[in-house]
Amino acid sequence: MALLGTMIGAVAGGWLNDVQGRKSAMLIADVIFTVGSFVMAAGLDPYVLIFGPTRYLFDENLSEP
Repeated sequence: MALLGTMIGAVAGGWLNDVQGRKSAMLIADVIFTVGSFVMAAGLDPYVLIFGPTRYLFDENLSEP
């Protein structure tokens, strides 16, 4: 799941930086990261815990140029 999140984030990050600009892309990544953090904190299901590394790496790569 972590590798999948990294790949999707890298592709989406490059495209989003080109279309929206770096500041907007970082803001979008921060919003996704914050919402995902609350979901992880509230989740008791194992599937929610699998989603965590994917969300983290997606957001980390989304905000990079």
